[in-house]
Amino acid sequence: LNSPSIDIEVKANIVVPEVKLSQDTIDFGNVYIGDCKIITLQIQNLKEISAEWYIEIPKNANPESTSWFVFSKMKDTLGPLAKENIEITFIPLEKKTYSAQFILKCQHSPITQKIVCTGIGDEVEIAFSPEQINIGPVLPYSYMETIFKIINKSACAVEVYSLDFDTQY
Repeated sequence: LNSPSIDIEVKANIVVPEVKLSQDTIDFGNVYIGDCKIITLQIQNLKEISAEWYIEIPKNANPESTSWFVFSKMKDTLGPLAKENIEITFIPLEKKTYSAQFILKCQHSPITQKIVCTGIGDEVEIAFSPEQINIGPVLPYSYMETIFKIINKSACAVEVYSLDFDTQY
């Protein structure tokens, strides 16, 4: 109880985890309905300690607006100075512009980063010229021919086949 006191000085290097995105705006461009497009995003741990990251949907976001963009991972732990690739898939279901925001957070860090995803759902457009064909009455086993055009108005290649004549299908 009456022993002398000893002062001890303790020093610590406090490190706050921090992660960084390779890009925070992801533009998928035009994607045809029924197709998908995948873009890879890299998350990098900038510190010498492990970093536990996770992606959140903002509380005020419409759940439907974020469902068109699918992340391969929504959370993980990165080792010191490590990098990790995650994939974001865009799957449009109708012809319209899609946009959604997500938030990247790191456990024990006040820094948050927005991830903004945009894409346009596009559809294949074909037209027939003439729009209607009127052949009229045809006798059995007689020959009748009519010429028409199929016009592809989109940049996507279109394959045309007939279930009656193409045995492959």
